Amino acid sequence: MAAYVGSSAVKLAWVNHDAQNMKAAPNRVHVFQHIQGSYRKWKKRQDNQSLAASAKVPGAILRSSSDNGQHPICDNSKTRNAILSTSISTNSSHRSNPCHGVVRRQFSPLTILQHGNSDPFSVFSVEITPQVNSMLSFYRTDILTALCHVDLTNGFTNDIVDKTWQTQVESLKDPGHSYALVASAAAVASRTATTSHYLDYAAACRLKSIHYLKGKLAAPDSFLNFASMEHINSACEAEIYVGNMTGARAHMRWLRRQFEKFLEREPLNRMMLVQLANDFYLDVQIAMTTMQRTSFDVHNWVPRATADAMKFASQCLPAFMQEVSEEFNAAIDSELQRLLLDRRKAGKLWLEKSDEPVLQPELVYFHALMIGGLHFGRMLDRYLTYQTMDASAEHSLTQIHLQQHLSLSVLYWMYLCGREVHLHERLLFDGTSLLLQHLRDSVASASRHLTSEECTTEYNETKLYALYTGAFSEHRQRTLNPEPARAWFNEQLAQHAISMGKRTWPEVEAVVATFLYYSPLEPSGSQWFQNSIDIHLESRVENKPEDQSFQGPLNPEVHVLTK
Repeated sequence: MAAYVGSSAVKLAWVNHDAQNMKAAPNRVHVFQHIQGSYRKWKKRQDNQSLAASAKVPGAILRSSSDNGQHPICDNSKTRNAILSTSISTNSSHRSNPCHGVVRRQFSPLTILQHGNSDPFSVFSVEITPQVNSMLSFYRTDILTALCHVDLTNGFTNDIVDKTWQTQVESLKDPGHSYALVASAAAVASRTATTSHYLDYAAACRLKSIHYLKGKLAAPDSFLNFASMEHINSACEAEIYVGNMTGARAHMRWLRRQFEKFLEREPLNRMMLVQLANDFYLDVQIAMTTMQRTSFDVHNWVPRATADAMKFASQCLPAFMQEVSEEFNAAIDSELQRLLLDRRKAGKLWLEKSDEPVLQPELVYFHALMIGGLHFGRMLDRYLTYQTMDASAEHSLTQIHLQQHLSLSVLYWMYLCGREVHLHERLLFDGTSLLLQHLRDSVASASRHLTSEECTTEYNETKLYALYTGAFSEHRQRTLNPEPARAWFNEQLAQHAISMGKRTWPEVEAVVATFLYYSPLEPSGSQWFQNSIDIHLESRVENKPEDQSFQGPLNPEVHVLTK
């Protein structure tokens, strides 16, 4: 302000403001006009001049001949030891990986305007270059939002997105976690890119992240903390996004062992419970993608480790979740009925609108992730058990096929409610493709091995539910099935429904609704089922031979003439 007062380029504004005139109201308009017209213009000009004078390139940038101007993360641990005493120094092989350039920095509090640096004070453990900043922004605004905003109606996860991002930012002080986080974002970005740049970038960052993991192996106890758990979680997430399920499962088993060790020493605190929920979420995605059992023990360890937290969180669930039907098909046993009842309540939370606010969103979200993960793990275990089971006096062949159809169909609807994540009209995880193939194989196998006498009413209704599930998926995947009404599940559904005497959607829906079924999900059977029936009936007429002589004509003379 002193410089402004001493400047001859601007005019001063004087107002009568003394002990007898203390109120600002009489002079407010005059002062405001002066600030807008004179002072702010001068202040902006002074700030621009100051910033322009301070914009200096802090050091030399060394680049290889293959540099295309886009720099992956480069290790700065040696130049940052004065600030980050905990940084892990890199070896020669680590420095020679596909990172294109090494930025040598002179530490300065000046904002680096020319390079878009979001970390001018070197707080984080890696260089926040423009590309790194872009990947982190993409992860925050797109990936993280998609992961948390799977609900379509209530929108109670806004706070969860913000708090999750705050945790991720804190973890950027760990170099291994930083590389894994950027690798995840780059791997997702590569799915829509026209070149392999992002995929190569993700691979380089994944190698960096694994290097730090190997370094931490020298001190296994260091893993028993939140930051290290975050590191492994992000590394696992990066492997999932590039399709390396073997690597992702290896990371997940590692996480399971670390949690087991932690629980041996002390109960899981709040932060570790949140981390367990995030890890368990990825564990379910891996299991659904590969159709293998979860790494975490869903029958004993997880329920025991989270018992107190789950009991407390269950008390915070909104009341509208309880308003569900308790009518179930006769094919569903009492144990499975309890599971499906919980899944129907989850559908109320994720898919249906309600005026009742969610008062404790973090606890409700934690409960949804954990109870959902337990249900996924148990249903998948149930299917895999029946898949390898031989017929016996205790379990008939009909019952084995019925349980396979039922388990797979329930898993599909469970996945659509809270686990199917879309990012820019693309699936972030592919948790249903292999499942639907298993469902088709199961139905086809039953058709070959079961006689009409073995197909009980319970089996036929379960098969109708399974075929509707598959047909519904074909209509959701219009890019893969341009004519879904002629696809395999739709044809089988129409044929089976007609054999059961059910030719209208209300008749079929009455059966489907006794299983796990979410009517708000589109496209509803009311929009396409009748068309599938009509096309099936038309195809039967078209495929009927015009020459009836080969089908036992009533006129024997015609039969002789056609020989």
